[in-house]
Amino acid sequence: MPFFLRLTDDGVGLHGGYLPGYAASHGCVRLPKSFAQDLYPLVPLGTPVVVRD
Repeated sequence: MPFFLRLTDDGVGLHGGYLPGYAASHGCVRLPKSFAQDLYPLVPLGTPVVVRD
């Protein structure tokens, strides 16, 4: 899970990975690896996160 950004205490987060084109996750949000790599250094430790549907 490259460039993992944790969202919950139980391990759900954002990370770079293969995007199969269908739901294939146990809760994490997969991002294109290049985007995850660009995003990772922009998010300081402790940044508040709001997830909306």
